[in-house]
Amino acid sequence: MRQTSEVPITATVIRDRNTRQVNGRGWLRWLNLRPEESERTFLMFAFYTLSSVGILWLEVSIAALFLGEYGAESLPWIYIASAAIGTGLGFIYSWMQRILPLHRVLVLTAALIAAPLLLVRLGLNPALLGGYTVFLMRLWLEAIYVINELNTSITANQLFTIREIRRTYPLISSGILAADVVSGLSLPLLRSWLGLPNVILLACLMLFAGAGILYYLTQKYRQFFPDSSRRRSQDKASDFATRRLRGPLRQYFGLVFAFFVMLQILALLLDFQYLSQLQQRPDASVEQIADFLALFSAILGSFELAMQWFLSGRIIAWKGVFVIMASPVLIAALSLFTLTGAISLFIGVLILKFMDELLRYTLVASISPVLFQPIPSSLRSRAQSVIRGIAEPLSAGLTGVGMLVTIELLQRALGPAPAISQHIQSLTFLIYTVAFALFWLLTVLLLQRKYIDVLVLSAERGQLSVVSDVDLPGLRRSVAEVLNRPSASEEEKKSYIELLTQTDPKNAADMLAPLLPKLSAARQHQSLEVMLKSPNLAYLDQVRSLIQQPLPPEVLALALRYVWLTDPNPNTSYLRPYLKPSINPVVRGTVASLMLRQGDSQQKAEATDTLRRMLTHKQEQERMMGCRALGEADYMQSLRLYIEPLLQDESLRVRCAMLEAIAATHSEEYYPALLRGLHYKSTREAAKHALVRLEGEVVPLLLNLAEDVYKPEVVRSHAWMTIGQIGTPQALEILVTRLMTSWGWNRYILLRTLLRLPQDVGVEAVLDTLGRSGIETLINQELQFLAHIYASLLDLDPELVTGEEAELLRRALRDAETDGVERLFLLMRLLYDSNKIQAAAFNLLSDSRESVARGLEILDNTLDIPNKQALLNILDRQADSEKLQSLAEFLPYKSMPPNERLRYLVELRHFLSDWALACCFHLARRSRWSLSPEQILVCLRDPTGFVREAVLAYLRVVSPATLQNLLPLLKDDPDPLVAAQVKEMMAELGLGSSLQRSALA
Repeated sequence: MRQTSEVPITATVIRDRNTRQVNGRGWLRWLNLRPEESERTFLMFAFYTLSSVGILWLEVSIAALFLGEYGAESLPWIYIASAAIGTGLGFIYSWMQRILPLHRVLVLTAALIAAPLLLVRLGLNPALLGGYTVFLMRLWLEAIYVINELNTSITANQLFTIREIRRTYPLISSGILAADVVSGLSLPLLRSWLGLPNVILLACLMLFAGAGILYYLTQKYRQFFPDSSRRRSQDKASDFATRRLRGPLRQYFGLVFAFFVMLQILALLLDFQYLSQLQQRPDASVEQIADFLALFSAILGSFELAMQWFLSGRIIAWKGVFVIMASPVLIAALSLFTLTGAISLFIGVLILKFMDELLRYTLVASISPVLFQPIPSSLRSRAQSVIRGIAEPLSAGLTGVGMLVTIELLQRALGPAPAISQHIQSLTFLIYTVAFALFWLLTVLLLQRKYIDVLVLSAERGQLSVVSDVDLPGLRRSVAEVLNRPSASEEEKKSYIELLTQTDPKNAADMLAPLLPKLSAARQHQSLEVMLKSPNLAYLDQVRSLIQQPLPPEVLALALRYVWLTDPNPNTSYLRPYLKPSINPVVRGTVASLMLRQGDSQQKAEATDTLRRMLTHKQEQERMMGCRALGEADYMQSLRLYIEPLLQDESLRVRCAMLEAIAATHSEEYYPALLRGLHYKSTREAAKHALVRLEGEVVPLLLNLAEDVYKPEVVRSHAWMTIGQIGTPQALEILVTRLMTSWGWNRYILLRTLLRLPQDVGVEAVLDTLGRSGIETLINQELQFLAHIYASLLDLDPELVTGEEAELLRRALRDAETDGVERLFLLMRLLYDSNKIQAAAFNLLSDSRESVARGLEILDNTLDIPNKQALLNILDRQADSEKLQSLAEFLPYKSMPPNERLRYLVELRHFLSDWALACCFHLARRSRWSLSPEQILVCLRDPTGFVREAVLAYLRVVSPATLQNLLPLLKDDPDPLVAAQVKEMMAELGLGSSLQRSALA
């Protein structure tokens, strides 16, 4: 497939665009944002902050009015009602999405939650509704919380992809912390100037301002919000991912469910006690309560901001995820101190409220998503939805019922003694707080034990998607516990070591070295391989003591190598006995390579002689171990003369071991042998592994091979994949820049290579260089190419152009259409969740109309690119004319005669497959249509043999005179089939004898 510099997007354009943006990128990089995300992120931050300020003003004002009107004893009714409101609003919100476009639902709900607040001035008039309004407003506040959180999360998920939201949402979510400070500091002043009823009206204006920003967002970024209402098919988008949780996963999910239930119950218990204590203050008026609540919120918000920005991450990195158990311990301890009278009731409850809120919105908020990491990614979002939709409302309702029952029982038991009753009630709820804090602590302890088990299970199944969020301190403790437990199986120990290596490779040796003597031979081998990746003098004595034990050859060889690499003063004399022919070749080869590194001249001579005998031995294992030993030596010295014969060895294992040795010793003169290894299926994987080991050294060689159009496509594709596996910044830059200027098969291979790189490294590289707009440009290029294909199919209709050659061309164009659609799906995976895109592609391949509709529905509710509708239309099974009409903005269709359309197709040769181009010449030959001399000459130089064959066959019929002039120039064609064709034509035209006579003359 050909490449061209004529494609619309070029590296130069991208560099110019990046230069213009460089001044603004510094502070965006500090915020971990990309330029194309910045405006959306800050608008979302502004929306969330403004609406949160309004809600917090409203909360404090309504709380003060509610305590003055009803007292804290009525709060349980609010908790019960809030559970019903949360569930009911969830259903209403879902129903609205079914009948209205999403952008209207968001703006409408944001405005509707603010509208009733305009009636507050009227409703707070004692002559009218009075206290009823306060109660209704307290209920409406719960509705506002639910709707605002839904709007925020849904809008963020629509505006940002799953990769973008990891960067942007931390900044967006900090809006609530900033609102805490702003609202807390401003409310006392506003209350003294305007009065509480007017503060509520001001809160209403803030909510309307937030709704205005939301309206601007949905209009400016309209492509992110589907115009159609949500249909049932959306819920079927990931049917393959809705499997039920079973076994350990079910148990783990039950504990996570209990974790959030306890969290919600404690929040309500402490909120009730906090407001009760404020109400019971004898000198507290409604205004003073409002001022105190605002000041408390401001101070708390300041501490939350400081802890979230400067301490939370460090504490979690230091102590691990389950540092969260400090929260229930602290709550239980403070409650017990308050119960015993060590702290006064009011001060104790105040400290409890402060510490709970501080930890809840910092440590707990940071850790909560991590608890879902062990759950496979296909089930994770469903599990989080269940927690938000069931656990929190259910716990709120049950807590409210429990409070009402407790208050009623206490009033009946204590009689009409309000002071005593209130004091006993406070102590009772403190006892409840201690009990539920202990239940929460027990849940955390059980979670800690199950967390690693499920994490290991997910890693074994390849379902662990983000290892950076794993609780490393907890993992180390679990690994030590499992490896020390006699009852643990070998498979279990193997899985834990693999998980430790995957998640914490730098510190793995700290855990493994002390346990070496207790492990089985297989686990000792596994542990030493991990430790050899970062040899450390600190573990030298532990490994040296291991050598004193009887060890299998493979383990002994690794232990000797570790001792040799870490010992600052190695003694080579004790290695000599291991050079005897009776010693296992694994150990003998390792010792020989070690002596070649640091031995004296006599020892190096002995080691060289040992390796020479191994490399020329009749047994395959001896030769293979000799090759591996060469790789472990610093250089090959006089043994280089054996490399060429070993590269031709009859044993595949020996040839592969030699390739590894070339890479290990960085023998540059033999790098071409590594490239040749890519040509053969038997040595391809070994050659790729060796080339990846060399990293940047071989990138230029691989690039030359990948861009050599005369090499087989399979070899070139593996060269691109090897560059991707090398994964250095230089390698990734090469892949991305070539992606901008490549087309067809090359672009397909580059996209596959980038998408296969682990941890989305390739995807992030593309996004960093091209940005979202660059990927959308590539998608538009593919759509424009498809428009040309459909126009060609219409103008070369079977009714207009008949014959076998025409049918072959139409089939080739259909293949080109399929290839273009496949590249579109690969490009979409750069922007959206791969699972969703692959699910859509799978459904669209089906013959079932229902499956096709499901695939289109998945894309309709996933894509937010400007040309989404055109893309959906070409994926739908419509006629070519309808597809072309939907692509009119890319190619206004003008009908052409078949011969003109064919000439136009040949002009697009850079974008066609080799076979499609050959078919163009075959059809032109049969129909005797003329092509331009330039087109003929360019295609005669095509690197693909059958394209040159087609051009020669065309000239044979259409222009024999031109052919006669060109044939002498083509008689030495590198393709044997083309050379044979030229020879035959020259014989027919009598050119062979003429050439001979000319040569004699």
